[in-house]
Parts: sequence; C-alpha cells; structure tokens
Amino acid sequence: MAFASSSPSAMVEKETDLYEPVATWFSQSGHQVMAEVKTCDVVTLHDDQLTIVELKLKPSLKFVYQLTTRTRYANFVYAALPFDSVSGTNRKHWIQLLRKLGIGLLWIRVSNLGYAVKEALRAKPQTIGGAKDKRIRHGIINEAKTRRSTLALGGQSTFVPLVTAYREDVLLTLALLQKHGPLSPKALRALGAPERVGRILLSNHDGWFERISRGTYGHLPTACEDAASRFAEAWQVTKDSLPAS
Repeated sequence: MAFASSSPSAMVEKETDLYEPVATWFSQSGHQVMAEVKTCDVVTLHDDQLTIVELKLKPSLKFVYQLTTRTRYANFVYAALPFDSVSGTNRKHWIQLLRKLGIGLLWIRVSNLGYAVKEALRAKPQTIGGAKDKRIRHGIINEAKTRRSTLALGGQSTFVPLVTAYREDVLLTLALLQKHGPLSPKALRALGAPERVGRILLSNHDGWFERISRGTYGHLPTACEDAASRFAEAWQVTKDSLPAS
C-alpha cells in the first residue's frame, strides 16, 4: 500500500496506536489476531502458522534482540513501526538488518483520515528451536486459541492488567455465581463455565470465591466490585454474554 505524501505518523504517540492497523492488515488476510499473548505484543494464527508482531515507536538494539528471540518459536516474525520513526538513510540500513534476520517489517502511518500499512519487508519462515522453544510456542498458541475476547491492545504497558484466557475463565465463573448463587463445579460447567472451573475455585488467586459447603462455592460480597474496578470492560462483556434465562 502506498503512503500519502503527508506525514501523519507523527500522531502515533504510543505503541497501542499501532495495534489496530496491524490487526486489520493481518485480519484481511484471514489471520486470527490476538494482542498481548504471553509476552508478545501481537500474535496471529493462520493455517497452523504462528506469526508474532512486535510494536515499537522507535527501533533500538534491545528491540532487535527481542525480535530475534521470537524467531526461535514463531514461524514468522514482524516489526511494526511508525514510518517516520527512522530517517531515510537509517531506514535503508534497518531494512537490510531485518532482511538478514528473516524478520518482516511493517511501516505504519496514522492520521485523522485513517491509517496505512505498508509491508516493506516480507518475513521469511523461521526454524523452530528445541524443546524449550517448542513449549513456549505451544503456550502462546494455546493462549491465543482459548481466549474468547479481543479486549487487549498490543503494546500495552505491563502495569495494565491483561485479560488472558485464564482471566476470562475466572470472570465467567464469577459472573455465573453472581447470577445463579452458590453452585458446585459440575453445575457451573453445565451453565457454560470452563472445564478448569474446579481449579479456579480452589486456587482462588484473587480471593473472590468462598467455599459454602462441601463441593459448593459462592463469591464474596466485594468480588464483583473488585472485578469491575480492575477489569471493567471485560467484566461487563462477560456479564452481557450470559444467557438471559
């Protein structure tokens, strides 16, 4: 895609501004796109191929190291940067470096009129590493496949609570208990709770749940308020997704 003559990418102020253009670009090619999966800004799945995209406002040596690390467990790796983040001469050198590493490059421009994405460099297939890297790969793919919502934005600060697949399951369990009252794990599963609901109730990482009697669990009075405070949008979406009956 050719860029307009203006320089609207100056409006890109944070990494999350890059997420929508990247997600749309991959989605148009049939990719399932998820943000903030494990430690990756963006992951996509297509025909059992894992692509990882890292978003950055400016390139750096640390960013290159991050990208090369991803090549050990992803089929394809891309860097996504604002087009004006690199000057003309350095832009050429940056492309040459990524080409040698087999890493793709997406230039992003954002303006009030929309955005443009240009694939300056197509990623090359990577060779998956050893057992440890394969475990990391499996964890990323499993998280992407089991997550139900797309509320996370790629490039979010680590201080922003992430809505992982596990977090979605915890919120769903809480929403079901709020609606139906104390229940057993079996009864919760019958209502649509995840298979691991028993482990969620027992581990009780957030302190939201309580054992009412043997095999029956409820939630603390402060649990829903805490969920709404920490995960406002995800909590509301979860409640709205429950059947009316």
